[in-house]
Amino acid sequence: MRKKKQEKLEAKAKKKAEKKRKILLGIPCVLLIAVAGALIFWFSPRYFLKSVKPESVSKITVFNGVNGQKFEIDNPTDVRMIVENIQNTKMRCYKIVLGFGGFSYELRFFDEKGKEIITPLVITGDRVLHKGAIAYEGDLEALKGYVKAVQKVKFPEEED
Repeated sequence: MRKKKQEKLEAKAKKKAEKKRKILLGIPCVLLIAVAGALIFWFSPRYFLKSVKPESVSKITVFNGVNGQKFEIDNPTDVRMIVENIQNTKMRCYKIVLGFGGFSYELRFFDEKGKEIITPLVITGDRVLHKGAIAYEGDLEALKGYVKAVQKVKFPEEED
């Protein structure tokens, strides 16, 4: 009887040890998968506005973070050019940003009903675009130059 009791206790302890071993083996596997997923997310290229048809954007409001001017781009050709430029610019994650001090332009995209289509895109410098708390890097010189040209048409007396 004592032997049976001891065998039961040993079997129970063995099961408990096996369960603990599985858990301890599972934790590094889950962490490895999470790290691999984060690395894939971080290093894979991004294209913004891919789900947006250029013709569905009726206007873009632009806020110039340098001089405080706010203006609208509602010419269909200009809107199409800006949307297609953003769609064709390959971006990659650059860094996580919790607040940033200063920016060149904030772009907001609206449909025909005046509803904002996506969260605002913020351009800082010639290569960095912010969407939420992540900064993305890509060649934004053409986009920034085009927005600056439209601004000069809207405000011809201003010098940048």
